[in-house]
Amino acid sequence: METTANQAIKPVILKTITGYEFLNYDEIIRIEADRKVIFVYTITRDKPLKVFSNLLAVESLLSMPAFYRCHRSHIVNMRHIKGFLVKSRQLVMINGNEIPISEDRIREFKEKFIPGNKFSRKAIA
Repeated sequence: METTANQAIKPVILKTITGYEFLNYDEIIRIEADRKVIFVYTITRDKPLKVFSNLLAVESLLSMPAFYRCHRSHIVNMRHIKGFLVKSRQLVMINGNEIPISEDRIREFKEKFIPGNKFSRKAIA
């Protein structure tokens, strides 16, 4: 198995309709699925990159711990989160996008990524 340092150097290779795109892990802000089309939002492009695949296949390419699947149709790069909206249960990304966290992942998210906090079911509801 490769180390995290090697993965940071090795790009993510995604197949598009015109060919292949090579992206650095840190370049990816978030990934969104809409049926069989994946939209990859990056810090270097104004428009998302369109990939014809499924989210599970793309998720398998993102073996770095910085990526978190917060919803059935969203993966976020934890390094590009600007904030967390408690009431609406959404992550605010550096590009201003607000990404939902699914009901079944909210507790895990809070326990993993909000340091020093323990949340009970009552606090999450």
